[in-house]
This record gives sequence, C-alpha cells and structure tokens, in this order.
Amino acid sequence: MTPTNLPPGPFTEAIAEIRRLHSEFNAWKEPGAEFPDLLQIRKDLHALLYRHALELCDASEEAEARERTGGWIAVGEQMPSGDDEVLVASADGIAIGWLTESWWSVNGRLREVTAWQPLPAPPKEPTC
Repeated sequence: MTPTNLPPGPFTEAIAEIRRLHSEFNAWKEPGAEFPDLLQIRKDLHALLYRHALELCDASEEAEARERTGGWIAVGEQMPSGDDEVLVASADGIAIGWLTESWWSVNGRLREVTAWQPLPAPPKEPTC
C-alpha cells in the first residue's frame, strides 16, 4: 500500500507507472490472455526508475542548495515572477520588496538587491 496524500510529482508519477506495469504483468492470469512480454516490461521499468531517479537527484540538489544558502536566491541566478512581494537582502539589511521592470523597490525606495526569497506562508488560524 502506498500513501495517497503525496503531492503530484516524481513520486506519484513513478507509483502510477509502476502500478500500470504491475497490471500489465498480472493481466496474463486472466482467462484467454497472452503471456506478457517480460523483457519489454523489464526495459520499461528500468527506464522509469532511471528517469525518476534523475528527477529526484535534481530535486534533492536544489533543496540542498537552498538549505546551504538559507533559502536565499542570488539575483544573478533567478528573479521572482511578476510583482510578487519577496524578502530582499541589500546593503541596508533585509526587507520586503518587489521587482519593477529592472529596479527593486524596497520600502518605497529603489535599492540594489543582492538576494531574495519568497515570503513565508502566513500563520494558520487556530482551529479550536
């Protein structure tokens, strides 16, 4: 049994494909069914595992890089999308800012920003 609350992504895609291959393999047990092409199923499974292993390695490397930098993204690496407010680091410290065309606006002033990161999610309301 596999967890059903996994977010969409490499894990859930891999699970779905493995289930499909498993069904193909077990289909030969049905009356009148032909024995499956085990070599092709094996090749498909190897390709699936290899592809998803590479995706997971890439995701792991990105997560490790974010952890090493404390979540900060250098402006030379990547810029935020649209007019999203983000945390920004500049010579003046850390503040909330956003990118307007090619300039950063921080507290209503244009600043030279060195790094940014998405704002954290707001706190959840207590349910009791």
